Amino acid sequence: MKLVAILAIVCLASAVAAGASKIDDALIEQFLRSGRPELTSCAARRVLTASTMGGRLRARLEVWTYLDRDGTFRFDVIRGDGSRLLLEHVLIAALETERRSRDPRVMAEVALTPANYDFDVAGPASDGLVNIRLIPRRRSPMLLEGLVVVRQDNGDVVRVEGRPSEPPSSWTTRVDIIRRYERIGGVRVPVEMVSEAQVRLAGASSFSMTYHYTIINGQAVR
Repeated sequence: MKLVAILAIVCLASAVAAGASKIDDALIEQFLRSGRPELTSCAARRVLTASTMGGRLRARLEVWTYLDRDGTFRFDVIRGDGSRLLLEHVLIAALETERRSRDPRVMAEVALTPANYDFDVAGPASDGLVNIRLIPRRRSPMLLEGLVVVRQDNGDVVRVEGRPSEPPSSWTTRVDIIRRYERIGGVRVPVEMVSEAQVRLAGASSFSMTYHYTIINGQAVR
């Protein structure tokens, strides 16, 4: 009788695990399909900030940014304040990097897809949200080891957080990145990016970028 009871418990545990695996697979599939409708064009005012040397150097930049339907990314500077070094070599450089990354091949290499990542449901994050672990399939400064936080009911992305699977440079010992998303006019768009880093010689450094949309996919944002 004890053997029968043990076998029954093993079978029950296996069935529960199989059921949980199916639920996890379904959530990951929902997450992978959640990017529609795609963002094809937009206009947004962005505010970028940076600090380094433990906060002794700071800069702030306001810009208008535009994504055209042909994939072209443009920006016009409204105003910039603070350290010229940070303005030119961090804040404007970040926008120039984004402009270059709009190349379809580059975008495909960093997208949250099975070509770039393995995914594993890691459990609940908070009320109605679930963590999915990001496991890069190769080492790259553009691929994160971390989590994507999604809505449990539809797999829609709320937040991505982690560290580059390969340091961006020999000068950087650690980088923590958080990207937040919202749906505006039915389209999922980034609304904030924050990073904290430890840089050799410069010490603690931070970067942030917030987005304020006026047009998304040809429609005015109220």
